[in-house]
Amino acid sequence: MSTYVRILKAEHFDPRRNRFVDLAFRPSSRVRGGGISVFDYDCAGGTPKAACALIAKWYRDLSGEPAIFWRFTGEQLPNGSVRIEEEPSKFGDKCHRNIHGLSAGRAKKFFKRMQDDTLFTADNFQVCKPGGAERLSREEVEAT
Repeated sequence: MSTYVRILKAEHFDPRRNRFVDLAFRPSSRVRGGGISVFDYDCAGGTPKAACALIAKWYRDLSGEPAIFWRFTGEQLPNGSVRIEEEPSKFGDKCHRNIHGLSAGRAKKFFKRMQDDTLFTADNFQVCKPGGAERLSREEVEAT
């Protein structure tokens, strides 16, 4: 069972809805390949601390401070023609992957459902801290 990480930006959190908006999990434009950018958790080292280190190394400008991420398994993705392809990032991250075959509408529904089920209640939404990561809290995301 493969596990993946999506980097989230605090600015995409909507406190009124108590969740991240769909911009946080949306396919890129077709010009940029049309995939949803993630990285392979196990390739990065398989721990929250290792995920934070990979984000700091390759995606610091993209993630913001502190970095926030969501961890999920490939089996949680909607059924159908969804596929995850190994595509090293333009920065050189060999753990980078793209999710293809997931329309913006299906991605929005999936991401909303995942947040409704686990945001602020499970360890799959985390914030990077010195020395590792911890479960994301509403207070943490609103403070950034």
